Amino acid sequence: MEMQYTVKYRAVHTCKTIVNEAYLQHIILPENNATQELISEIYTVPESCSLQKSINGFGFNSVKLHCKAPFKTIVFEAVFALKKIHEGVQKKESLINTSYQDLNSLEFRTDFETWLTPTDHTSLPEGCFSLFKILETASILEYCLALNSMISAYITLKSDMNPMPSKLGNVLSDAAGNARDLSHVLIAVARQNKLPARFVSGYLYENLKEQSGSQLHAWVEIYCPNSGWLGIDPSYNCLANQYYIKIAHGRDYTDCAPVKSIFYASGKHEVNCIVTVASQQ
Repeated sequence: MEMQYTVKYRAVHTCKTIVNEAYLQHIILPENNATQELISEIYTVPESCSLQKSINGFGFNSVKLHCKAPFKTIVFEAVFALKKIHEGVQKKESLINTSYQDLNSLEFRTDFETWLTPTDHTSLPEGCFSLFKILETASILEYCLALNSMISAYITLKSDMNPMPSKLGNVLSDAAGNARDLSHVLIAVARQNKLPARFVSGYLYENLKEQSGSQLHAWVEIYCPNSGWLGIDPSYNCLANQYYIKIAHGRDYTDCAPVKSIFYASGKHEVNCIVTVASQQ
């Protein structure tokens, strides 16, 4: 099935005092890959700002603004058109037949060291891994699905405007977190069990209705030997499908945060983002 989407992104940056100069980076551009194709991109920026695109350390596009005239509020807008192809679970038979022995070779651990090494945001407190202990399953795919279901059931999904990820110890003690938090927990447990895992930032078209929200969505990709990366979402306990529009991946949220900024001003800076995703089948 092929889906066509229009994604609208709007970011309003405000400061209580006059900003003399600012540098803004937005990682919001949908990725071109085997399941999605970017058709067009349109940006609207103030005349006082210059715009350029660059590539981050993981090979993903970022849109950078250099604002050179004084301001208190600045608005950045982007509209993307793309098409998405749904292939189901890719290479399903090879996923089912992948065994845990494939994870133990030195070559495998070396090749995927980046995605096996815990970060500050993907490290669980000592003893917490026992919360998600799963008996050995017949395949890595079955393990991933069981782990995803367990995390989804244990942690209640909540809407959270906090721009930074929560500490995982607090997420587990509260049994509640946003999409970033659930993704970080899944990554932490997967890596502890020798499965390479990476954080994914993107857009989500939900329930065949237009989605409006203040944040991007987050999910996880876990690597299965002989099969590749499997997109999996602990927020909704499902595999990533034609409704998931990938922007970028990284070791954790900080590698693909949608907004980073430097403001030459003394006042407090705030950013409010609005995302809408519409479908044309």
